[in-house]
Amino acid sequence: MKRFPPPLPLLPLSLGAVIWSGGSGIGVAVTRAPLALPPAQILSFTATPAVIRPGEEVILRWQVSGAEHIWLSNGSTPDASRCIEQESGELRVTPSVDGRMSLHVFGLGRHVSQETTIQVEAEGFCAISGEVTRNKAEYRTSVELYRLNSKTPAFTVPLDSAGQYSFLRVAVGDYRVAPAGKYPSSVRPAPRSASVQCFPNGSHRANFRIASTEG
Repeated sequence: MKRFPPPLPLLPLSLGAVIWSGGSGIGVAVTRAPLALPPAQILSFTATPAVIRPGEEVILRWQVSGAEHIWLSNGSTPDASRCIEQESGELRVTPSVDGRMSLHVFGLGRHVSQETTIQVEAEGFCAISGEVTRNKAEYRTSVELYRLNSKTPAFTVPLDSAGQYSFLRVAVGDYRVAPAGKYPSSVRPAPRSASVQCFPNGSHRANFRIASTEG
């Protein structure tokens, strides 16, 4: 009786088969497909902080997957000098002007990109002024100017006889203005403080009044 060869095992990853005949036998060649790779994608891309002053650093952080090549750029075109090898990481940059940073990921013939915007505040000065109404001489009220999130005043000025105050040539940035004085327990400024965003050549006002907590 003629013997037949045992059946070939099934290959779940078979890409295809080539069958040929030769003499009295039949041959089969089976190729296994490579493992499937995920498509290129950007999981996250951020710039911290997004608003800086000239000379300050920004930290770019990214996380991608399925990447064969990763590039950074200052615009929409990949920059060959900023090729990245890690699929997650961070890079420090010092932008001099407002702009956009782009992350480009190439993989399996697919190109994806994502942008993040960085704002560089213009250098310059502004003026901040205002008045404190219902003030009394015994309160010895002055007005303090703080940089945002600072607990120490950058400048302190007294009120004039009309209850007015002013800060001249204040560097561009975000500030908090607050009256301070020797107030009785039933007296306080309202509001307690005011936030001011100082723009180049701007003139900003923050007014207060002395209020009583009694009655």
